[in-house]
Amino acid sequence: MRTREAGPSQAPEILRFKTWLLGISPMVWRRVQMPASVMLRGLHDVIQVAMC
Repeated sequence: MRTREAGPSQAPEILRFKTWLLGISPMVWRRVQMPASVMLRGLHDVIQVAMC
């Protein structure tokens, strides 16, 4: 059986998104980048930190 090893040319997939707070003025938003491998709990933590 052959296995494929990750080399330096195989960068992890990165997700980029914008999140904002509703119902306030002026609008508060953040652009966030994170690895695609992060689970939902990790996404929650990232958003909480970004909006502090």
